[in-house]
Amino acid sequence: MGGALPTVLVNTVIAAMPLALIAVGFNLTYSLSGAFNVAHIEFATFGGVITYWVWSATHAPIYLAAIVAMLAVGGLAVLMRRTIIARLLKIDPVIAMIGTFALATTLEAFVRFCEGSSPRSFELPLEIGTEVLGVRVSPLQIRLVVIAAIALSLYLVMLWTPFGRRIRAVASNPELAEASGLRTGRIADGGWFVAGALAALAGVIIALTGGLDVTIVGNYLLPAFAAAIVGGLTSLTGAIGGALFVTFVEQAAIGFNFGSPFGTSVQLPVSLESAAVFLVLVLVLVVRPGGLFSRRVRSV
Repeated sequence: MGGALPTVLVNTVIAAMPLALIAVGFNLTYSLSGAFNVAHIEFATFGGVITYWVWSATHAPIYLAAIVAMLAVGGLAVLMRRTIIARLLKIDPVIAMIGTFALATTLEAFVRFCEGSSPRSFELPLEIGTEVLGVRVSPLQIRLVVIAAIALSLYLVMLWTPFGRRIRAVASNPELAEASGLRTGRIADGGWFVAGALAALAGVIIALTGGLDVTIVGNYLLPAFAAAIVGGLTSLTGAIGGALFVTFVEQAAIGFNFGSPFGTSVQLPVSLESAAVFLVLVLVLVVRPGGLFSRRVRSV
């Protein structure tokens, strides 16, 4: 088991980055609206798709195409909140969540109609891999981890800016924030824009490493949901720790030989990877229902 630990750790960091970007958005939009936005995963899909469209049509550098995608998806998130989700929330948060599920299905169908079912990939130059803790990784993977880490760091810094403090105030007590003179609608728009942009970046990372495939992005919904809950839906930062925790469980479940201490070989099949995550999720909810990093938003 010890020999596999470096591989598990390296793979955890690589795989957790896009998951953390998505899960942070889940927590941010939940804190600002009180309803879980199932359609949030489609922001990641649109991020990869729009980046591919811009890159293939203009031959612009991928990073410029990604910036365009982040701005576009952030705007889409705000538009969705204003025109649909805000109205559904006035009826009932459960109705709003069901509505976002319908939105997710509609958006996925739209992407499939535009892109088809065939996966596509970016034409990237071949690069020589390098070793990290004895595990060979590509320079592209290293760059994407650094970019995701910078984006998450900027998100954390933002929470302590005046705008970030307003977001935390609205997330903590929207009625009190509005009574204090804060423009809660515009602040919520800003939070949803950030959440959409981060999800779009996650979609770009997924598309660059695994190809542009709607199915691949959709597979992140349940792990991101688990990461958000494990981290604590009321925590604007806990999703990052939740993503690392969930990804480590996934990688350990299939990467460790659990029979080595007993002189035998017992390795779980890949098909049990998700089962291990949700077993841990249930245990976390039993021991700490609010999540491992749950706090009131004002103390984040």
